[in-house]
Amino acid sequence: MRVMAKHLPVNRPSRQKGVGLIDVMIAVVVFSVGMLALATLQTVNKQSNYEAIQRSSAALLSNDLMERMRMNSLREAASIYKSSLGHYVPSSVVELSYNDTLAAPGTNCNSSICNSAQLAAWDLYEFQLMLRGANETASGRDVGGLFNPTACLSTSTTGGRPGQYTVTIVWRGQVKLENQSASACGNGNYGANNEFRRIFQVTSHMNCPEPGGCET
Repeated sequence: MRVMAKHLPVNRPSRQKGVGLIDVMIAVVVFSVGMLALATLQTVNKQSNYEAIQRSSAALLSNDLMERMRMNSLREAASIYKSSLGHYVPSSVVELSYNDTLAAPGTNCNSSICNSAQLAAWDLYEFQLMLRGANETASGRDVGGLFNPTACLSTSTTGGRPGQYTVTIVWRGQVKLENQSASACGNGNYGANNEFRRIFQVTSHMNCPEPGGCET
């Protein structure tokens, strides 16, 4: 009688299952790089939104001052209007910096009837308050407006005559820029080479007679 030998089972290594430490480390690195890129994108997006809001504010303020000047010309005769523009432009260029503080005029044109000269002074006072954002303060500093703004008004005319007038508003941006404009407004107050300066400018002709046109 033949006895069959029993074969003992052979233990063979099975295929590895599950996730190894190397796989986990690679996944963590890839995830970290993705999150870092997302954080950088959010920072850039936040800076872009901030710059856009500042530029929009500068545009609104510039056009507001232009409209105030234009409405002032409609209130009074041309000769008085020319005199009132002397308040806006006593010389070829006038600059209003964030370090300046205009005293409140003696006549509040929101509650009193003003002549053209009084209205011009009141317009500049209100314009400065909006420029600085005086409705919001922190540690005694106006923070509701543009960041370190400077407003300039220039003209090619003299004595407030009808002609071309330019309102320029500059402020401090968050990042450096190259190839800055040659504008003199706020020159030297926004970096050695004005690399932090942002500029918004609007030009209009005021009180131009017809059909003779206006000075340029």
